[in-house]
Amino acid sequence: MRNFYMFHKKSYRLIFVVMLLFLFIAGCAKENQVINKKNEPSGQDTSTIDRKNSTEEEVLEILNSTRENIEIKLTERKDIYAITWSYDGQQVAFVRGDTESWYGQMYIWTVGEKKPVSIGEKENRICEFIWAPNSKYVFVDTGTSCERWGFIVSIEDFKIIDGITYVGMPRWSYDSKLIALGTISDIQPVTPTELSGTVDLTIYNVETREKRIIAKATSDFWYTPRQWDKNGILTYEKIYFLNHEEKEQLTYHYNSK
Repeated sequence: MRNFYMFHKKSYRLIFVVMLLFLFIAGCAKENQVINKKNEPSGQDTSTIDRKNSTEEEVLEILNSTRENIEIKLTERKDIYAITWSYDGQQVAFVRGDTESWYGQMYIWTVGEKKPVSIGEKENRICEFIWAPNSKYVFVDTGTSCERWGFIVSIEDFKIIDGITYVGMPRWSYDSKLIALGTISDIQPVTPTELSGTVDLTIYNVETREKRIIAKATSDFWYTPRQWDKNGILTYEKIYFLNHEEKEQLTYHYNSK
């Protein structure tokens, strides 16, 4: 009788242990479900996110893409900045991205086309677009310091044809073949500046992609282009490092023929 009692007592203990183990496993499974639900996006799944992104892309599409309609579509967007039309009014360059940090993807939209074309394979900190007078090229100003990085886009195939490091504001020649800009020299300025060297005045040929220095700077002064008129006269300035108020205005005559 005693053996029978001990057998049943051990059986009850075994059943009790099994039940506790079952409750523990069930509790862990339920806790994991709660954690997984917390990690999921609230009220939306992956397919919803994908549909949302595709919807944002579709917003940049117009069936009747006149200049007026494109202008309206771009200005109503809060994620687009630097909207800049070409001189002939047939293309507009703009950036879609973060309008506060000036960072995003460049696009060019041609009048008559339903969608814009993205330029380049990655986003960039784009500050300004400078169109060539013939509207066949656009110079893209990027960077965060005095030493800038710019690249040139051909409208013929919407490709980046070249890039260049420069200082100051680039100036197109009237025939759109040349760009005047300041380029960094190996010569150090007489006083410490943000620049890694003094600045020469350089002419960049868009067709041949060659650079030619037309005014060599020294440690005392640097050059910057100001204006290039339709007669081929480039006006530029010599600026002294120790006294920025001391400037000399000079000219360079370019014959396009």
